Amino acid sequence: MTKKITRKIAMYFICVAVVVATLPFNIISLAINFPLEAKISSKSGGSTGSTSAAYIFSKAGTKGHEADKSGTSVKVAELANGTKVILTAIEADGDGDQWYKISYGQNFTSTGYVYYSRITVTQQYEPDADFENWLNIQGFPESYKTGLRYLHMINPSWAFYADKVNLEWSDAVRAESQYGVKVVPGNSDDSWKSMDGYAYDWENNRYRPVDSGGWVTASYNVVGYYMDPRNFFDPTSIFMFADQSFTDGTCTTEAVQSSVAGTFMDSVVPDPNETRTYSQVLMEAGANAGVNPCVLSAMILQEQGTRGQGGCISGTIAGYEGLYNYFNIGAYAHSGRNAVQNGVKWAGGGGDTSFNRPWNTRVRAIIGGALWYSQYYVKAGQDTMYYKDFNVKSSKPYTHQYATNVKDAVDKGSFLSKAYSYMGNATVIFKIPIFNNMPEKTELPIPATNDNNYLSSLTVKGYVLQQFDKNKLDYELIVPENVESIEISATPDFSGAKVEGTGVISLSPGNNAVNIVVTATNGSVRTYTITISRQTGGDTPSTPIIQTNYKIDGVITGVNPSTDINLFKSNISVLSGSLKVTANNGEEKTVGNIATGDVIIVYDADGKEYLTSTVVIHGDVNGDGIIDIVDLARIKMKLLGVSEINGVYVTAADLYSDDKIDISDLARIKMHLLGVSNIIQ
Repeated sequence: MTKKITRKIAMYFICVAVVVATLPFNIISLAINFPLEAKISSKSGGSTGSTSAAYIFSKAGTKGHEADKSGTSVKVAELANGTKVILTAIEADGDGDQWYKISYGQNFTSTGYVYYSRITVTQQYEPDADFENWLNIQGFPESYKTGLRYLHMINPSWAFYADKVNLEWSDAVRAESQYGVKVVPGNSDDSWKSMDGYAYDWENNRYRPVDSGGWVTASYNVVGYYMDPRNFFDPTSIFMFADQSFTDGTCTTEAVQSSVAGTFMDSVVPDPNETRTYSQVLMEAGANAGVNPCVLSAMILQEQGTRGQGGCISGTIAGYEGLYNYFNIGAYAHSGRNAVQNGVKWAGGGGDTSFNRPWNTRVRAIIGGALWYSQYYVKAGQDTMYYKDFNVKSSKPYTHQYATNVKDAVDKGSFLSKAYSYMGNATVIFKIPIFNNMPEKTELPIPATNDNNYLSSLTVKGYVLQQFDKNKLDYELIVPENVESIEISATPDFSGAKVEGTGVISLSPGNNAVNIVVTATNGSVRTYTITISRQTGGDTPSTPIIQTNYKIDGVITGVNPSTDINLFKSNISVLSGSLKVTANNGEEKTVGNIATGDVIIVYDADGKEYLTSTVVIHGDVNGDGIIDIVDLARIKMKLLGVSEINGVYVTAADLYSDDKIDISDLARIKMHLLGVSNIIQ
């Protein structure tokens, strides 16, 4: 920036100082040393407009729209990435999201608001020898220092402590990525949702919900992004690392009042004969419990909303009238009650007077809730918003975590920053986690992608492959000499994936390797290979070759109950031979269901018997091809000593394959009949 432009900007900010003094009381300074030089950028996680231009609005509170619902904020400009701007203030909207007030345009004479994630401060950092020495003493990695220098530049009073976490980064992220541990909304982009383990229902091609609210398990990359402290070294998100212990002067009554201004707590507590404001009660609660009152106010606003519409503080829940639970402790559905009912039931105590219960006034609920939070979180070492949600410091990591929402700590940090913004240059202590062997950086997945590159089916027309399994990549098939082509069909597990290599495939004599390539929408590739052996004159087998999805090992298994005899036979192909099915009495079977005790006979090309094997359908104890109450009765009579089970039917009744028929096998059939769990063949 030239000296001439610098002088113009300096004169401009003399005028701006007068204007800012007349702005509404909710303007947030965050104690940043404004003005600051910056530029428009497309940081990860930004949600305003496109990634090529940032929308500038007439006031804070609109993300990605032409105007907010009230119509009071309108888009006034679009600025391309890299556009230089001047930051003059930060303001929070009603949701707690932060916005920069900026000056832009020729000589920076235009003003407006831009969402904070679209801003990168470019003002050159002037090296501070003491601060650099502190970073080295603390042992901060180089990848942490750039962000911390930026924060030190905007507020030199902030103190950063390196908190070494003795866990491998990949292990910690993997543990937090398990089913139900960290969640995202079900309508999130597929790249945000986990497909690992139980998190994804491969049979029905859907994400398994974690609870009735439609939340699903967060993907590994999303969890890693929100666990990585380096992604949140900005003036608002940094407060997820603020030490929550109570210290005189760290959070004043005025600061708490500023954090609740315009919310349902911006008034006197509506208890009978109460004269104290919410801010005063929060100060008392924090001092008693040893918890920063600013933290308590942020938590309540997050749990109950800025308008206080949470059911746990209504005081009107049937059967629990006059009970309040500001922190939603114990508020989750169980025992036939919904979350709110259990929350206010917990507040009643049921005779338990711990934590100031029963919480039959709002003041008792706030003071008692603070005591509970102090004991189970702050004094237990989970003393930041981050550690509260990502418990990586205790002897039992990944347990006792306050919230499953993967963004919870960031969101609460934004609420907390609003309270601290009125603290001027007061020292704030931030405990920054550092894991072992962290990557250079982490990023959110590219939107509108899915990493599902599996097949749900793979077939060859007129032939039977070995048992298809989406995780099995290699298959073999033998065809006669006169077969010059085959037709392959494949269905992707995710409809958006691309499948190549199917259709009519020409065959050469000998071995033919056919690759079926599945490309996921995020570009990841999985290749299935069928090696097809086309027999030649000299290779014609002298004995039959059997190809089937069923398992033939003394007996034939893998057959589902109620399978029609013709469908059963179509799933067995015999090269250089033929097949016949007989009932257990030796008569050929051509209609009805295949059943336990039925026999397949394979003949060679000369009509001689080559193989005989008996069918076993687990659970079909009476040999009618279905599993019903009759089979249950057969086992029960066996256990009572009324009748015996013999031959192959013993194998059908021994559902746990432990060489005995007992009460556990009886229970297994009961669960199957009740629809609790099916018997796997």
